[in-house]
Amino acid sequence: MMQKLILVFLINLLLHNCQQIIQTKDETGNHIKFIFASCFAFDRQQKHGPVSLFHNITKHNPDIFAWLGDAAYVYNFTQAQQLFDSTTNDPGYQKLLQNNQTKIIGIWDDHDYGVNDGDRLHIQKEEMREIFLNFLNEPKDSIRRTQQDGIYTSYYLGHTKQVKLVMLDVRYSRDPYRKGATEMLGEAQWKWLDNEFQDENANVILLTSGMQVLPDDRLVTEYWYNQSRERLFDLFKKYKDTKRVVILSGDVHFAEILSEPDSIQTIGYTLFEITSSGISHSLGYSKFPKFFIDTFLPNTYSEKKHRLFDLNYAVADIQIDSNNKNNTKINFVIYDKHENPKLSITIQPWENIKESHTQTFLNRSSHYLIRFTLQVWRNYFFDYCEIGILIIVIAIFIIKTIKYLINLIFKTFPKKFKTN
Repeated sequence: MMQKLILVFLINLLLHNCQQIIQTKDETGNHIKFIFASCFAFDRQQKHGPVSLFHNITKHNPDIFAWLGDAAYVYNFTQAQQLFDSTTNDPGYQKLLQNNQTKIIGIWDDHDYGVNDGDRLHIQKEEMREIFLNFLNEPKDSIRRTQQDGIYTSYYLGHTKQVKLVMLDVRYSRDPYRKGATEMLGEAQWKWLDNEFQDENANVILLTSGMQVLPDDRLVTEYWYNQSRERLFDLFKKYKDTKRVVILSGDVHFAEILSEPDSIQTIGYTLFEITSSGISHSLGYSKFPKFFIDTFLPNTYSEKKHRLFDLNYAVADIQIDSNNKNNTKINFVIYDKHENPKLSITIQPWENIKESHTQTFLNRSSHYLIRFTLQVWRNYFFDYCEIGILIIVIAIFIIKTIKYLINLIFKTFPKKFKTN
């Protein structure tokens, strides 16, 4: 029995160390076009017309397309296969699948995991693992189908091996949401991740998470538990002399470019996060007006000019300098449904001089409720001053109306309110 366990361990270790390489159309391997996006529901797509964003994505002819979660919206396990088939059969996605020059990869988030805000207690996660990996055409002998703590994986982008895509599973071993919850990845995945950072080839890591990593002061969206985020940041700091990280994420139904305040001091370089979420639906289509949503997002990690409330996908144009890592750069552009570039940033991961792109005087060390209150107040009364004035006028009107009604009641029924 012990020999069998040792053999399984050695096989897993060998498979983990067999790094996958995604070949690029550029023969030098120094130029990579990588697209990522998240959140596709076939029924919601139909509301916006027959043409999905995948038609636009295919036009870019990317080397890689990566799902960052919610490739289907599964609310009932009995419908899971049907819902993934609906995504597969979307005409735009079919066009991308038939483009033999694009490698399609992915990681799940809660809805394609099978439970809204799902965690380690999901009783059908093994069945969902099989359905999801079949959807991605993952090889039948892939270690992702059996490994502990989920479907995390990594790829070299191009044969130069200088840029690595590391895809985390933030659902399979995540603690249920409650006071005191700490764990996002599970110990086996943490050990694997540390091993990925020890890679002697890659000097840039694109780290993907189904949910956003940086924000911790927003009311509705899910977030990384503080203890796990701190452990992740400690890992970044530990390997800052050999690895630089850019975070990629989905989940929130809008696009955003974020940065960690004071990360040059706390980690050793400027830490950015690029979020693309909303292939078939976005907060821009919600019943709430844009200004209401926008002003309830504090400016700790981004400002309103760094957000897009529309259908979107992100294109990363990676240019590698094999001779000087300082010159390696990634140009991120986020496109809307009309193929218009709406948000962009060029990141040189080994450039240390770029500060946080927000103007806030607050950072993570400030209590999140203080940040939320102060910055939402600022949003309403400075960035959206007309809205702030309108709110004050409405509040005064309501108070005056209530006061008038109370006085009217007292005058109409004086005997009922007469004091002895």
